[in-house]
Amino acid sequence: ISTRTSDFIIDTIALREELSILNEVFTRPSIVKIFHGADCDVEWLQRDLSLYVVNMFDTHHAAKRLGFSRLSLAFLLKHYCNIDADKTFQLADWRMRPLPEQLMKYAQQDTHYLLYIFDLMVNDLLKLSNEQATLVKGVYHDSKIICMKRYVKPMITENSYKELYLKSKRSFNNQQLFALREIFAWRD
Repeated sequence: ISTRTSDFIIDTIALREELSILNEVFTRPSIVKIFHGADCDVEWLQRDLSLYVVNMFDTHHAAKRLGFSRLSLAFLLKHYCNIDADKTFQLADWRMRPLPEQLMKYAQQDTHYLLYIFDLMVNDLLKLSNEQATLVKGVYHDSKIICMKRYVKPMITENSYKELYLKSKRSFNNQQLFALREIFAWRD
């Protein structure tokens, strides 16, 4: 989490039970929360941490409204900050503790520049719309729809494991299918 003056790295594993306090800020309408590509993040925050977001600006949606050829955060970092983002840690195992310094720097870079990018994007949206706020309002509207998403725990039936089996594109014998069904039920 970054503010205009500080960056914070929060251990969501160690502090999981304490994180609901973030709802005081995350749901305060007077504070704009800047995310990039928050479509899944909003649901994950609800599902994993019971955190909700109000008054968000999604830079991914702003990039769409600006007509950028690429919409990634790496592109925005290069375009606005002349920073080549190192995405090698994007799929790293974030459960390891303590987090290596490289992962902490990677996590910090993902939020550190967002407020600066937000400022520049708002200015670009205003310029593109002849100083009218229509494009900026459009991004807020798109972001509001994302914030209104609600995580709903999937209903698990005795046959739900079959969807996982079909996605695996593997062939299981009866014993393996039985084991998958039991593990799936136990995990749920």
